[in-house]
Amino acid sequence: MKNKEIIIWGAGKIGRGFIADLAQAGEYKITFVDADEALVKELNAKKAYSVCKFASSAQKEVIKVSGFDAMHTSEAKPLLEKLVQGELLALAVFPESFNEVGLKLSQVIGERIARKIEKPLDILICTNIANSETILKKYIIENLNGEALQYFNTWVGLIGSIVIRMAVKPEKEHLEKDKLVVVTNGYPELIADKSAFKGELPAMPGMVFTENILVQEKRKMYTYNMLHALYAYIGFAKGYEFVYECTTDAEINRIANYALDEIKKGLLKEYNFSAEDMDLWNKRVLQNMANPILKDRLIRVGGDAARKLKREDRLVGAALLCRQNGVLPYFITMAIAYGYLFKTAEDPASLKIDKHIKKYGLKRAVVEFSQLSYEPDLVQLIFEHYSRALKGETHQFSINKINKLKFAFERGFYNEKKYRGCGQCAIKGLLEVLDSQDDVLFQATSGLSGGGALCNDGSCGGYIAGILLMSKIVGRRLEQMLVDGDKEAQYRSYTMAQKLHDKFIDTYGSVVCKDIHERIFGQWFCLREKAVRDRFEIAGAHLDKCTSVIGVSVTWVTEILIEEGFIKV
Repeated sequence: MKNKEIIIWGAGKIGRGFIADLAQAGEYKITFVDADEALVKELNAKKAYSVCKFASSAQKEVIKVSGFDAMHTSEAKPLLEKLVQGELLALAVFPESFNEVGLKLSQVIGERIARKIEKPLDILICTNIANSETILKKYIIENLNGEALQYFNTWVGLIGSIVIRMAVKPEKEHLEKDKLVVVTNGYPELIADKSAFKGELPAMPGMVFTENILVQEKRKMYTYNMLHALYAYIGFAKGYEFVYECTTDAEINRIANYALDEIKKGLLKEYNFSAEDMDLWNKRVLQNMANPILKDRLIRVGGDAARKLKREDRLVGAALLCRQNGVLPYFITMAIAYGYLFKTAEDPASLKIDKHIKKYGLKRAVVEFSQLSYEPDLVQLIFEHYSRALKGETHQFSINKINKLKFAFERGFYNEKKYRGCGQCAIKGLLEVLDSQDDVLFQATSGLSGGGALCNDGSCGGYIAGILLMSKIVGRRLEQMLVDGDKEAQYRSYTMAQKLHDKFIDTYGSVVCKDIHERIFGQWFCLREKAVRDRFEIAGAHLDKCTSVIGVSVTWVTEILIEEGFIKV
């Protein structure tokens, strides 16, 4: 017999097709609340409906949800009474309804106080937006006075959750059998914030509790949503209509897997997930994308491009997380580049972006829409992908070469992060790339730090170190100069140094330490005094600023050495 109850506000696809499924498995008595009068009448008339859980073409399960009640939101008194007596409410509505819900909940709190009801009311928020708890709380407490606010803080729990189960429009054959049917991908787990509950944790199979919902939200955003956007933007450029079609394209799927591996490494370093957990998570991500039942149109998935290309969103946020952990987001930035190529009349935001690019150029558009004002290395990488995409060269890459560049970035980044001293850390990284050792060269670059002598007015230590390393490999030799001038080696050295020079100019606008500081910090630091060095550190010098400069310096030199045939890939 069911003696536990749950109110599900929102009898749409997620409410009926996910929350009710979990609640029934946990033997909860279900009451739906919805603003759709026809839907409420149908639910009360039928008292049962089907949930199709189609994980893949081969994995299909259909269950019946039954024994529930349904109420319309206009039933003010019965609804108020239900909520006043309730202990668990699942909110599965669009954020636009938070205002209405918040007002009703403030009334519930007032009535509970009047009746001296002191028991928890936990509200499970099943809406996939960032900071959903904060948004809903604002609408509730704006109607509360001091006593009611204290009651709210004591007895009402706002629980964030992560909904990965997806529901799609049912096919005609399904609707003919059951007008209320919900067709889903059958994702089994609902992740909920354990610490936010005020009462007992719900006993529902499939509900997973986490101590840090924000970390789980990041993981979901930077894996599921990131990959969704990648398929949308690259797949759209290749003429596909649906996400699942992209997963059958070997070229796109190759990029998708590499991008997922990048963010996996970033997440492992940032949040200490286990490798086994991330592997299982990413396996589910890929399975979900390949599900042919979920006919997600690329225009819908890629739509609202201006929001999806923002700094903290699925693509740029993932790239930044990788970068701050020493992972070169090569393939994620490729997806960002395609996001800036995405253009359709069905998405006015994409047309706005395209207009901005035509007027000001791609780099300024990236700074404007992705807010990458102080990450010129990422802007440059996106620009290079964008340029290759325009030429149709995106899919022509050597993974061995890219893996070598990724290793170069990681070594430069982590040497600078751990040991400090830009010139020496660049040399150390390059020697690691070459699997070589040169103690004399390493020692000779000691004074290059901070633009030379910590004074900030000389060239970047990573730039000078790169030239020194390349010149050691191919530069004018004293004994040969005395014979014939050794001009061939001398001018080849110049050519290689010029390539590195141009990389710095294209990215930072200068090779001078002071100018690069202005570009990545918004100010420059003369590092001769400890007080200034302390401010330098607080500004993020060895979090993702100078660490990234040395990371890309080592990457660029490695790329030049590959092009010149000195590193085989």
